[in-house]
Amino acid sequence: TAVADELVSGATESTSTITSEESAAAAAMDEHDDEDNEPVSKKKTFNFASHDAGAIVLDKAGSARGFGNLLDDDKDKYGISPCSDKKWVVIGLSEDIVVKSVVIANYEKYSSMLNEFAVLAATSYPTEEWMNLGVYNAAPYLGEQTFNVTVATTHTRYLKFRFNTHYDNDALCTLSQIKVHGTTVIASLQQELAAAAPGATGKKAGSSKGELLQVFEQLSGGGGRG
Repeated sequence: TAVADELVSGATESTSTITSEESAAAAAMDEHDDEDNEPVSKKKTFNFASHDAGAIVLDKAGSARGFGNLLDDDKDKYGISPCSDKKWVVIGLSEDIVVKSVVIANYEKYSSMLNEFAVLAATSYPTEEWMNLGVYNAAPYLGEQTFNVTVATTHTRYLKFRFNTHYDNDALCTLSQIKVHGTTVIASLQQELAAAAPGATGKKAGSSKGELLQVFEQLSGGGGRG
């Protein structure tokens, strides 16, 4: 009958709706599980050279403009400078770190791109004594490029980037962002303490476990990012 047909139709529609909702919920749960199981290597690395992290531009080349934008995660902003002038910037971090890698990003199409650049470090500023962390060459394409810093160094808080050469012959050179990745003092001490623990392999020469514990306790009292 018509009534029976209507009841069957309604039951079928209801079952279909529930099935769709259950499928959506299951998919959402699977997506959440995938996020929780995301490999550590894919997780975002902390950027010490950002305004959010407390970094600031301490000095720059006289003709440079907008170099404060290098510390912001905004692809529509950039630092700009005449390509014919010397180009450099000094960045002060909010805490001492061992630099592990630097990231150079450029998203501007109509300007000359960075080619060779040098990274220098210092424990105090102003200073005339800079430690050389290497000279690197960026490729001529838009986006981020990561450069591993393999030069052994102590913890540093001040970084100077010298932009030596560029591609093409445009009048203006741009750079969108600089990122700095590394290890804090406390994190380094934690690693050394772990290496110095009984039964640990690969123990590092240098400070004794007692000295490391004493320094770690002093630093922990003042806080800091691990």
